[in-house]
Amino acid sequence: MKKLLTILIGITFLVNSCKESNSKKDAVLIKPVKMVVNANGGLRIRKSPDVNSEKIGLIPDGSIIDSYGEILNEMTIDGKTGKWMKIKYLDIVGYSFSGFLIHEDKLSNPVENEKTIDSFRKIIPSLEDINYDYEKDKRSRKLTDYTGTVTFDSTISIYRVISISPGDTEDEFNNYNFVFKNNKLIFSDMNMQSLGLPVSIENHKVKFQRYFGCATDCDEYVQTENYEFNFLSLVLTGETIYDSKYFCENKNESYSSHKKWIANLDGTVKEVIFDKK
Repeated sequence: MKKLLTILIGITFLVNSCKESNSKKDAVLIKPVKMVVNANGGLRIRKSPDVNSEKIGLIPDGSIIDSYGEILNEMTIDGKTGKWMKIKYLDIVGYSFSGFLIHEDKLSNPVENEKTIDSFRKIIPSLEDINYDYEKDKRSRKLTDYTGTVTFDSTISIYRVISISPGDTEDEFNNYNFVFKNNKLIFSDMNMQSLGLPVSIENHKVKFQRYFGCATDCDEYVQTENYEFNFLSLVLTGETIYDSKYFCENKNESYSSHKKWIANLDGTVKEVIFDKK
């Protein structure tokens, strides 16, 4: 009897193991798709796929989320057509409307656009359209409606950064930089000094840099100026790093300074956040 009971337990274990194994084989692993929020004021995450369901989160415009596919029928909400979609943002899992989400396969590999002044003019036909003020422009060479060379034109997500030189080649002291969201201008350094040349676009930010220095037989100095514009907060920050050395007359003197600040959108300093000399 004991032997029979052992056999029955063994058979039950095998059957359950087979069921578990078959269940795993039948399971489908859904790989999340990266998408970008395109909603002024942010996109709501709801507990259930219903516009009246409890709101459990708000995703900032331009943020990247993981999508696990659309459900239910197509509908229109606030002028956008789409379906409810199960999504994950940070540690929040819920449902958002796909009409405010964009499939984006260019997030990690920005696509270089055609670098022509004609493509820029299609977005901004005239400098007057962006309230260009010749007197506030601190450059020694200035852009006009009839001149300019596009030296950088890159799109990532719903944002596009264009940099234009007033001459034939890029010029970190006279370049003009423009940031667009869905082809609508959200920032420009036209009415101030040039922020320099674009050096990277990542994590909802574009970074610009100007670098210069001088050296003689006895001394040298290097100054780096970095600027960063945040697509989501529309905040501009600046940074200056300066190093100099003097090594004549049996001297080995050096001086360095490092300063960071939050800038107004006209380039002026709003608040110093770090200053070390």
